[in-house]
Amino acid sequence: MNRYRQAATSIALIAAFVFSGVLSVAAQRQNTREVRDAIRSLNSKLEDFEYNIRFQMQSSSASSERVSDVTDDVRIVRESVRNFEDNLDRKRENRDDVNRIIDAAKRIDQFLKEYPQNRRVEDDWQGVRSQIDRLGANYGVTTN
Repeated sequence: MNRYRQAATSIALIAAFVFSGVLSVAAQRQNTREVRDAIRSLNSKLEDFEYNIRFQMQSSSASSERVSDVTDDVRIVRESVRNFEDNLDRKRENRDDVNRIIDAAKRIDQFLKEYPQNRRVEDDWQGVRSQIDRLGANYGVTTN
């Protein structure tokens, strides 16, 4: 009777181990899908933001230096996202990559505080920020 109990316990432990491994792989696959979706959406929203802020600033006769500054800041965010995406493809992404994106985005946050823009630009930036928050949530990084 003891043998059967030990055998049943052993089988149950092996089954639990295999089942937990399957769940881990499924969760990781979902996480990668979520991250790739967030990156795709972030790139799209960054493009909209860049177009609208340049149009707004050129329409309001902002200095070319200011337009250049914000364009450079957006370029830095794009490069940070591209580097993250490259690391993701190589399965080497980590929290530091996400923090670089957040740090680059903080420069634009500061710019928008110093030079408020119209509602469309502000809404576009909130869309970018929400995607960065979504990305950060996948890596346990807070963006505040």
